[in-house]
Amino acid sequence: MDERLAVAAVIVTAALLLAGIALAAYLHARNTGVAMDSIAILPFVNVSGDPNTEYLSDGITESLINSFSQLQPKLRVIPRSTVFRYKGQQLDSQEIGRKLGVRAVLTGRVTQRGDTVNIQTELVDVDKDSQLWGEQYNRRLSDILAVQEEIANEISEKLRLKLSGEEKKRLTKRYTENPEAYQLYLKGVYHASKFNKEELDIGLGYLRQAVAVDPDYALAYHGLVYYYYLVVDFTMSPHEAMPKAKEAAKKALEIDDTLAVAHADMGVVYWYYEWNWFAAEKEFKRAIELDPNDAITHEMYGWYLVTMGESMRGSLRPDEANNWIRSSKSIL
Repeated sequence: MDERLAVAAVIVTAALLLAGIALAAYLHARNTGVAMDSIAILPFVNVSGDPNTEYLSDGITESLINSFSQLQPKLRVIPRSTVFRYKGQQLDSQEIGRKLGVRAVLTGRVTQRGDTVNIQTELVDVDKDSQLWGEQYNRRLSDILAVQEEIANEISEKLRLKLSGEEKKRLTKRYTENPEAYQLYLKGVYHASKFNKEELDIGLGYLRQAVAVDPDYALAYHGLVYYYYLVVDFTMSPHEAMPKAKEAAKKALEIDDTLAVAHADMGVVYWYYEWNWFAAEKEFKRAIELDPNDAITHEMYGWYLVTMGESMRGSLRPDEANNWIRSSKSIL
């Protein structure tokens, strides 16, 4: 009897040892696997049934795109201008992923009820036609910034990205600690983007509230610049709108000199309104240095070069401007 117990103990010990080895091998493979180098974050779907909450699903999508774009060139992120073409469509993650040439696709559904929000996410491996990760978050709306950070961290882990400490900071960087200011900013950009006088006025109101709630919110000042660009020759003359745009862009850079879009904003002001060619080029190049994945900045810089021409810039090759414009198309 004792002999049989001893044999059984040996068998159990061996089985546990083999299980431990298998688990270690699995964890090693998971942690040392090849990182996925590209992702498309498709427009999150607003399933609340309330068009007034559409700003939130769009805003979450854009915020995640902007966050992961900071990891260029380690990760190629399909820009907003491309993925939002699929907004409102029945989405097949595999098909869209293959069409866009990415390894992973993230989709999401957002439901807002009063001061609570439910976010459902799914990350798909396009090559293997399998789900990498899925999660559901039920939180207060005031926790939206923290939820977005959780989602970003989960995605980076599932993509097996090996991030430095600085890259992790960029991925989860908050431009404001005030969730109310953040929501006001999202609402402002959402309404202004509809580009009619009534919606533009609504958007301006929200953006002004955002900077009033948090005067150190650099991204909200960029939102104001965006508004003033949209109203040029529509509801305001350039002489009225562009100085206000410049003031907002300068304020954004005073708060955060690493904000790429604010440098691009200044580039447009110098180029389009003040005709300060050298200052404009400096700002465009700085914006591209800070965010090489921003298609809009690439395109603006390309058109800037077109307007300068051979005579203004001496060293400009005939194909240089077109190359920059084409680079924006490749990002798109």
